[in-house]
Amino acid sequence: MVLAVSNVTVDPVLSFVSTGAADLRLHVLLFSGVCGIEKQRHGRSSISNTGVRLGFYVPGAGPLRPSYLLSAWAEVTLAWTRIASGTAAQSGPYGVDEVTTELVDDGKGSGSMWPYVWMRAWGGQPMLLRYRLTVTQPLDR
Repeated sequence: MVLAVSNVTVDPVLSFVSTGAADLRLHVLLFSGVCGIEKQRHGRSSISNTGVRLGFYVPGAGPLRPSYLLSAWAEVTLAWTRIASGTAAQSGPYGVDEVTTELVDDGKGSGSMWPYVWMRAWGGQPMLLRYRLTVTQPLDR
């Protein structure tokens, strides 16, 4: 199945300071928005029972300072999909699961990190997804 992430948008970022273990002050950033999953115009389509692994960079969510205390995690939920029923009965999964976040080096040698959200999409139909990415990093002392 040939699918691609499209039109990633971001809502205003929520930013606050929290106190963690051992009175460590953490800067917390919450990024949220929507993205679409669309069928690609070109490419071979095939039936898959394993879903399609897709990912995207969240706009404005980097660069982040590298630190052993830097942490990021994401949630992705289905906001809209089209379910069409033909003459034959069909059943199968649709939506997303296996959501993970990877902190990716910028590749320029600066050591800056960018969060990349991975997910597995099911159903093979266009979808609109709502995401939320939470990043915590220590404040400078």
